[in-house]
Amino acid sequence: MVKRIYFFVFLFATLSGCASKVVLVEHYLVNASKYMVNHEYNQAVRLYRKAADAGSTEAKHMMGWIHEEGKGVEQDIEKAIAWYKDAAEDDHVKSHHALGKIYEEGKGVEQDHTIAFDWYKKAADKGHPDAQYTIGLMYEKGNGVKKNREVAKKWYKKAADGGNAMAKYHLGLMSLVK
Repeated sequence: MVKRIYFFVFLFATLSGCASKVVLVEHYLVNASKYMVNHEYNQAVRLYRKAADAGSTEAKHMMGWIHEEGKGVEQDIEKAIAWYKDAAEDDHVKSHHALGKIYEEGKGVEQDHTIAFDWYKKAADKGHPDAQYTIGLMYEKGNGVKKNREVAKKWYKKAADGGNAMAKYHLGLMSLVK
């Protein structure tokens, strides 16, 4: 029923000449997501590409993920990084996090904890709990930054408040070991 209503709204908007870029992008994103769920990656790629070309930051991020994972396209980390960076320029928090992870792991690039930290920090400052947790971990271990348990605790607390279970675990461990 909802699908039918959505189709008629989209059809009306298109026929009446009111089909704005926003309506088209939303149509592409909704349908691309459906294709992803059904593992029809080639169709999803086609629609995400259209949405990305129309300026959708979320679609740019998804194109990065698609290329990183090789879903419907040949795996290509360079293309993934380019898509993630394009989305990151639009301040896409998940793309900041994805870039941090790529540099932290050295996935298709030279491993660089300092660059990873910078990308994670951008996401963490915007409230991304997984990035906040990773920043805490980097401070606790001294990866990419000077080791600092107090700063690590601060970031773990932020991540825990955002629902990150691992941050809660690390806070618990840090309270046991002084």
